[in-house]
Amino acid sequence: MTRLAIMQALVNAAKPKQTLLSYFGRSQPPPPRPVAPGNLLPTAACFQTTLQQTLTCTSCSYSRPISETFRELSLDFPPLSVRTPRPLVCSCRKPPVLLTVKKEGANHGRQFVKCGQPVNPCKFFEWQDCPPLAPLALTQLLTEHFKPRKVDITCEKCPHGKQATMTCHIQSLPPVLVLHLKRFEVQHATLTKRVDAVDTPVTLDPSTWPLAGIASKPTDRLATTHVPTPLYQLKVDATQVLQGHGAKSGYLLVYVQRDLVLRRSVQASAPHAE
Repeated sequence: MTRLAIMQALVNAAKPKQTLLSYFGRSQPPPPRPVAPGNLLPTAACFQTTLQQTLTCTSCSYSRPISETFRELSLDFPPLSVRTPRPLVCSCRKPPVLLTVKKEGANHGRQFVKCGQPVNPCKFFEWQDCPPLAPLALTQLLTEHFKPRKVDITCEKCPHGKQATMTCHIQSLPPVLVLHLKRFEVQHATLTKRVDAVDTPVTLDPSTWPLAGIASKPTDRLATTHVPTPLYQLKVDATQVLQGHGAKSGYLLVYVQRDLVLRRSVQASAPHAE
């Protein structure tokens, strides 16, 4: 090894070691490249939503905003409510039997469980069916989607940060807003489908959602621009149900800006010039 190589090795050894994040990543995200509206693809011009996600360390409060684009908003369903499990034994410690009401009346067809002892049965009795759950509101799913949540991630600024708070704000909204209802989820290592009823309103008002242009606090550094919030109207003939069995199945709700719907209706009703 030459003298120059030895000196270079000593200099490199004296330098502080870099982490993988500081070597491969950047301390600040690169500025977005300006794209003219006319240069966007038709799919991006019609459906692209830009969200600003911010990770804030719970230990040192260091935060970094990242902008991401989506063609649709995928909405998760809330966890199923925990129901009281049905008893496997009756009052006399014997397995109950499942029966169905055959008598005509209000309870015709309902199932119930009772003691299965043919001689001297106990008084155990319970209806098997459960009352139907109230339908979920689409606005409730949207509210849950934009709620801050905790994520496990190592902070790049402090050695103690192992968790961060992720917040999401809207930077831009598309003319056509597509909402994806994620009806398939994994439960007990099995892919199951949620059959919850969802109440879909005719119109949506995004002004109630968290926007990057509206400051939640006076010191909010993200609130620099104003985000227009047009009203959206449900397009029933464009709403699709993804057929099939599996994770690729689901429901797509399509909302179009209300002024575009009204403008198209006026153009369709106007007499054509000959």
